[in-house]
Amino acid sequence: ELHASGRDWRAVPAAWRRTYAAAAWHLAAALEAGGDRKGALREVDLGLMLSDAFHRPALLALADGLDPEPGPYVSAPAPPSLPLPTPREPTGGEIMPRLDRPTVRAFSDACFEPRRPAVLTNCLAHWPALTKWRDLRYVAHVAGDRVVPVERGAHYLDDRWTEALMPLRTFLDEHVFRGDASSYLAQHQLFDQIPRLRRDVGTPDYCCLGDAMPTLNAWLGPAGTKSPLHFDRYHNLLCQAVGSKYVRLYAPSQSDALYPRSSEDVHAVSSRIVDVDSASEFPLFSDAPYVDVVLRAGEMLYIPPKWWHYIESQEPSFSVSFWWAPSVGDSSAG
Repeated sequence: ELHASGRDWRAVPAAWRRTYAAAAWHLAAALEAGGDRKGALREVDLGLMLSDAFHRPALLALADGLDPEPGPYVSAPAPPSLPLPTPREPTGGEIMPRLDRPTVRAFSDACFEPRRPAVLTNCLAHWPALTKWRDLRYVAHVAGDRVVPVERGAHYLDDRWTEALMPLRTFLDEHVFRGDASSYLAQHQLFDQIPRLRRDVGTPDYCCLGDAMPTLNAWLGPAGTKSPLHFDRYHNLLCQAVGSKYVRLYAPSQSDALYPRSSEDVHAVSSRIVDVDSASEFPLFSDAPYVDVVLRAGEMLYIPPKWWHYIESQEPSFSVSFWWAPSVGDSSAG
């Protein structure tokens, strides 16, 4: 069921996913008994990634035994810096609002209720991630043996797009530190899988405006990774921990000019415009107004539901997104 061709594993019934997780635990325990620690850790990570929360405590306990907390990180000489792509600068006609550490009420009035994007500043200063992750080799130090899914290709709409499993250290050493923009750890619930990284970030107070706990996703990659023009059905707080990203946003009212894909398309929330710099075959696109910003380390961007956005990393980057669904009855929930 989980490996059926063309099927999204997330759509597999929970019973099958839980069965897989239980089998992963037993296989990992057997591999550990046989002395294959890395093989056992791989099976635990697959169980954590492909299942739900039902067997997570048992899998996490086994992971902690297989991959104990390391000692203090001692920094080493930085690898040679790579040339970066020419950075984008904001070109939209409107200036993105910037709010300095707003209260929950101020954020609700200015952004959440009217569904307006804004950059929130000085909201992440208490995150250990802002200092610890600045040297991404720290991430390899605390979680380098853990197996993660890495997207391969220019972006997820690329015909050659695929996904590969590899240790986090391999991803950093062979792809991020070498500037391989065709490799991206994107939209992965890394912090459910590796709680010791979760300790380095905090849930923004603004998430209390939702009806449920937010979903955390990690976005880690070199300069030049791209998320094509698309929208999400969730409230999104995109928090930049390392590096910077160019973000361009279009209001839902501009949807017709953004050439949405068919509702039957597997990428129904994405635009048919793959390259925002080369869209002459889409004549309405060039006149669609937008607002854009370079989101820098320590800043947070609120992206309301159904706002279209294009994102491109300007340098090696690590972002954390907090998604939560609109309230029942909210017009943006459909």
